[in-house]
Amino acid sequence: MAKNHYFLAVAVVAILLIPSTFRAEGIDFPVKSTELEITNSDGIVLNIIGKNNEVHLTSTITTTTQTEFVAVMDLRNENGITELLKWQKGMLDDKESTDVSFSWKPNETGDYEAKLFVLSSFDGPKVLSNPTNAKIIVAENSVAYEITAPAITNSPKLADYTVMVYMVASDLESEGYFATADIEEMMAVGSTPEVNVVVETGGAANAKIDDKRFIDFTKVQRHKIEQGKVTTIENLGEQNMGDPRTLSSFISWAAEEFPANKYVIILWDHGNGLHGFGKDDIFNDNLTLNEINEAFGNNVTVYEKFEIIGFDACLMASVEVANRVAPFGNYFVASEELEPAWGWDYSAILASMTKTPTQDGLSLGKVIVDSYVEHSKFNSGLHENYDADKTITLSVIDLAKVPDVVKATSKLSDWFDLHMDREHTYSLAKTIRGTERYGESGQDSSGHLDLYSLTDNIGKQFPDMEVFVSPVKKSIADAVVYTANGQAKPDAHGISMYMQIEEYEGNAPYLQYITGNWISTLEKSRKHLENDITPPRVVLQMNDEIIQGSISTEDLADISLMVLHDSEETRVELVSFQQQDPSSIMDSDGEVDFTWNKEVMSLCSGPDCEPTLAFIEKNGSIQYAYYPVTVETENFTGSTILIYTINANGEFDFLGAWPGIDEQGNAARQLLALVPGDRVYSYTYEFDWADSSYFQVVEHGPLTVQDNFGPDYRSFTGQYTMIIQACDFSNNCSYSEAFAFQVE
Repeated sequence: MAKNHYFLAVAVVAILLIPSTFRAEGIDFPVKSTELEITNSDGIVLNIIGKNNEVHLTSTITTTTQTEFVAVMDLRNENGITELLKWQKGMLDDKESTDVSFSWKPNETGDYEAKLFVLSSFDGPKVLSNPTNAKIIVAENSVAYEITAPAITNSPKLADYTVMVYMVASDLESEGYFATADIEEMMAVGSTPEVNVVVETGGAANAKIDDKRFIDFTKVQRHKIEQGKVTTIENLGEQNMGDPRTLSSFISWAAEEFPANKYVIILWDHGNGLHGFGKDDIFNDNLTLNEINEAFGNNVTVYEKFEIIGFDACLMASVEVANRVAPFGNYFVASEELEPAWGWDYSAILASMTKTPTQDGLSLGKVIVDSYVEHSKFNSGLHENYDADKTITLSVIDLAKVPDVVKATSKLSDWFDLHMDREHTYSLAKTIRGTERYGESGQDSSGHLDLYSLTDNIGKQFPDMEVFVSPVKKSIADAVVYTANGQAKPDAHGISMYMQIEEYEGNAPYLQYITGNWISTLEKSRKHLENDITPPRVVLQMNDEIIQGSISTEDLADISLMVLHDSEETRVELVSFQQQDPSSIMDSDGEVDFTWNKEVMSLCSGPDCEPTLAFIEKNGSIQYAYYPVTVETENFTGSTILIYTINANGEFDFLGAWPGIDEQGNAARQLLALVPGDRVYSYTYEFDWADSSYFQVVEHGPLTVQDNFGPDYRSFTGQYTMIIQACDFSNNCSYSEAFAFQVE
């Protein structure tokens, strides 16, 4: 065997026997090697390379004594299989340096790790230096962006701001590229000597690099955003972004590597107020409010306070969230309501910071709010009959004033805790129903409502409580220093609160975050509701197709009109279930005088109409209609809820299609537009009077969306039955007799 071949065989065995994690600390090796640099044929430094593109892996080695060496390159794929094994032999004099370089042309995408070992060239090789390694990402191509990784050198002058974005990309990225879109917005401006922009990404399954996506969101990575490019500084591999340690580590790293006079942190993903923030799709985990508090608290020695703590997420402008982050920041920017998927306008935000890097958190918060409003108007205007901008809310809260809000609200809760009998339970439940609520679908609710409006309505319902109500309203007015809200959210005052009596059990684990005695109030209210087993009294009859009579109103929650089509002898199809505001068929005393016009709620596209289930309710001062459907669009296929407002003339205004709240309580940050060509399927139910076990969902459609797509009331010929359902806050329901109608 030739000596070179013999040496290579021995070296290979030696390297394969070295553990992949080998690194000897405290040993004075005679050879030092620099970090591996990956370059293309033009000498441009890369850390994300295209498949089938040749690159060079180079390191400079220096010796402290004359020695003969062999540099061995071992490059392995993510499964630990060696893809490249090459070596170079040489001689160095005392304190002499030389470059060693290895070429490689990857033929598969994925994550790779390259390690350089420097060994002696004797027959029995020994290690002369610690191994030098590099993480390499291979994508289909790298034509979308030039993503380079030069050495990061911070300016000697302390930056005015460091902006940290904790981006849990989730399905927002894997299904819609929304994280990529926001990073592109950041790249339009990028970092400057005065403003550092750093982002930690991850948490999205099925979101590897492709022709649109230039970051692998299945791995946790840290980047510096510069104008026109992203510098990936660290690839941390698989980490749980729903773990407070991951957030804490990012904050610590960003503050230490990019020190500044002021810091902004933005948490980007889904949110649901009391239920927490973010959804790491890989680990199926989110951050609870206590975990967010823990992550911030672990870094109090790294920075004084964040100038802004922001949530580019749904439903996070609640008093419970603000109370948990108040010790760690000056200003808080978040939304009471759902956010459309496009979120904040990062180009406008960073442009303002670049122009005026010395501005304080209040000024910057106003920029975030104002640019979000304009951003939403622009994106809504890209589609016909789409008004998602009317649903938006965003506010700037002075965190120093949040303790006053908590204190005043707690005193209000003390009064309710002392007086929460059966009568007050029903009164509070009705007050909640009359208050503007957020994250509503007609069937489910996030449980969050506007705190100022709730307090104001409590004052109207209980006039003797003004001594408790006024301090709450004043504290909110002092704390919310800037706010904006769309036309469909007229009662949004900038800060919400969790208050939901009816849905208790599923939310019980999260009630620990509620301040004051509201937990006790909710528990007492729930007991009163559980003890109530008597449904509302319904006494109705029909003469000449006019339904008259009465429904008891003491604890009445909602009225529903059920219209059934007689499809077979005993089988009927529930073609319309319209949850109504009680005032639509009865007066305040419960007297009913109602005539059905023989039309059922339908979805129509041109002349084509299909019956549909509908939930119509009053949310604050606005009438809403919710339609559960299945949609097929270019970027989304699945169950969703079409949300409309209904004006005084009975006209419908489309706000968007919302996928709803997932099993973890995360509210989808999407209000989808419907465009011509999309397909919509409506639902009805079929059951059998003679066989209670028979139940079937009937899907209607598809309706192909045209410009005039939307809800309408239509008549369909046949034999129909109407039943009126009345339910109380304990979900006890009564039913009228079945009223028969013939529709010609």
